[in-house]
Amino acid sequence: MRFNADDHQDQFSPIEGQQPFRIQAVTNEMTKSGFPTISVLFVIRDGKFRNRLHTERFIVEHDNPKTVEIAMGKLSMLSRAVGRPRWDDEHELEGLIGDAVFGLQKDNPQFCEVKRYVAEGGAKKAPASNPHRDEFHARSGGSPMPDGRPMPPPIDDKDIPF
Repeated sequence: MRFNADDHQDQFSPIEGQQPFRIQAVTNEMTKSGFPTISVLFVIRDGKFRNRLHTERFIVEHDNPKTVEIAMGKLSMLSRAVGRPRWDDEHELEGLIGDAVFGLQKDNPQFCEVKRYVAEGGAKKAPASNPHRDEFHARSGGSPMPDGRPMPPPIDDKDIPF
């Protein structure tokens, strides 16, 4: 067997910095305690970590309302970063692209996590070729926002996915 350590040095190093990603899969899972989650599998699209996978889990029900509030806030940031702030089924997120800032977990520095998602208009814009984002803006109508985008339609209780 031939082996070159240089060919394998970054396969398990934590993903760090701002990285472009594509959502490869979205699944519904349960925590060990029996609470439902939405699990999102990302694949890094470019750069040093190209083709690396990362999974984020969003707890959608829990005894502690703060846990759900944090998860829904992160899911909201993800949805906006991929240009799909409204959806009826979590599988609609599959295949969408965006950017996220990755970093080491505070309590477990051997693992990485998404620190924040870069939404359109952030430090680095999401790629312009996102058909779902473009379709949303085309359908929303209304007066344009200061940056020229149209205003999103009003949201009521039936639009909330949980």
